[in-house]
Amino acid sequence: MRRRRYTYDPGRFLFTSIGLPTIIEVPDASAYAPYTALQVRLDLAVARQVFAEMENTARGAGSARSGFAIVPLDGGLLDALASLVALLGEPDDVRVLAPLLQKEIVYRLLAGPASDYLRHTLRVGLPLNKVSTAVAWLRVHYASVCPVEELARICGIGVATLYRQFREMTPMTPIQYQKLLRLCAARRLMLS
Repeated sequence: MRRRRYTYDPGRFLFTSIGLPTIIEVPDASAYAPYTALQVRLDLAVARQVFAEMENTARGAGSARSGFAIVPLDGGLLDALASLVALLGEPDDVRVLAPLLQKEIVYRLLAGPASDYLRHTLRVGLPLNKVSTAVAWLRVHYASVCPVEELARICGIGVATLYRQFREMTPMTPIQYQKLLRLCAARRLMLS
């Protein structure tokens, strides 16, 4: 399996429509300069709602053919994310303000540099659901032997379609994904 290396910094972020097994290295982190990361899982129902509200004024679909990218982080998105994190200190405000901030984050993604990737994810619809089924099954059964034909049957699609849609949503095949899950699990065991 060919390993791919992606490099990004505080001015960029990783956008992915599918949870990908990753090994992250932060070369400059130390006890004196700790590294902090934030992972935000989008509610696709909210994203579809915001997308529909923007449909009449937003630009075209763009050319993204993947749900995976390293994208520049703009100031509006950073402010919305910072506001969401700040809510951790205001538990009484979370119930009302968190949904509004999540909607703003989706809006900023759809209006900003990640637009083509999120729009692709939202437009793909059914294939994403099929790939999500495959990803969920592989995450639970990563140690099991499962021919791709069986995985395609579980998802209710053909083998060629599974390969094509999986590669559209991730930078790898289902077999590469499963191998990477196994490697990450082995690495976790070695570290613990």
